[in-house]
Amino acid sequence: MKWVVGVDLGGTAIKAALVNNKGEYVDVTEIPTLAHLGREHVLEERLLPLIRDLIFRGKEKSLNPQAVGLAVASPLNPWKGVIYHPPNL
Repeated sequence: MKWVVGVDLGGTAIKAALVNNKGEYVDVTEIPTLAHLGREHVLEERLLPLIRDLIFRGKEKSLNPQAVGLAVASPLNPWKGVIYHPPNL
């Protein structure tokens, strides 16, 4: 079974979970985005630690997440890995 970290980056909350290829999930978590503190804060102090924590918790359960999927309401360029001006943030 393959596991990933699925993340929904919203304007008020970041929701994330460990999800497998059958759509089953464990370790669902939600934290405030704190978008008013700026992009760097959201990315470095909120999003990345949350992802790292879920990867660690997955490994503790022998789930070994293989990838991270990120959902953001925004125009983007998936080939360059760039998200342009998310309206909620």
